[in-house]
Amino acid sequence: TGSVRAETQAMRALSIDIDREVVAPKILAVVWGTVLLTIAAILMGLLGGMLLADAKLGVSATHFLNRCIGALGPEDFACGLIKAAAFGGIIAVAGTTYGLKATRDAADLGRHTMRAVVTASFLVLISDHVLTSFIVAVLG
Repeated sequence: TGSVRAETQAMRALSIDIDREVVAPKILAVVWGTVLLTIAAILMGLLGGMLLADAKLGVSATHFLNRCIGALGPEDFACGLIKAAAFGGIIAVAGTTYGLKATRDAADLGRHTMRAVVTASFLVLISDHVLTSFIVAVLG
């Protein structure tokens, strides 16, 4: 924790913009990571559903995929990816904001980590409702 504090002080002394050089890349990485993980989860969910439908219900893979294409539209995937990007941004901003505030010792880092998790969780829950309402209103 002390080394992070020293590094940020050194960067400020060298007139390096911490937000641009440290925070922004972390936020972009988490946003892209959540979007990619969401895509992987969607694909794995479809694959698992297809395998289960075939094994337990005797539904062929072709029939399953045709029904999925008929039932799911691009707006369903867009909604999931938009929300994933927003959640990633919220998590990254909370994490970096509280992470840069940790100054003293490991206990201080633990307190800031807990605050970041609580804040991000709360904001994700609230933004889920707001984004879903907005996306449904816009996309129908």
